[in-house]
Amino acid sequence: EELEHHTGSEPQTLEEEVEMQQKWRTETDKCTFIALDRQSKEMVGDINLFFYERDDPSHAEINLMVPEAGQRRRGLATEMLGLMMHYAYQRLGARVFAAKIGEDNAPSLT
Repeated sequence: EELEHHTGSEPQTLEEEVEMQQKWRTETDKCTFIALDRQSKEMVGDINLFFYERDDPSHAEINLMVPEAGQRRRGLATEMLGLMMHYAYQRLGARVFAAKIGEDNAPSLT
């Protein structure tokens, strides 16, 4: 619940999550990447990109999460964000980026 609050995510049932993942394989208005720790290769977060503006596909929304508190405040989110923006700019034509951040998520707002 805390993670959903900080990321602006909506709660989903397992069935909804499975359905969403299946749709993401074929739809071109979004992409997602899993972030791995360089040494352990364990998942440390994920980042998603959505193209909502049908009239202007250069506008994208990014959201990301680093779920484990021990992984936060190490620059992972900043690195993930930079990599996704570079990828979206170079490969997908995104030029304007927006993010949903909970207003009480102070570390993400600084």
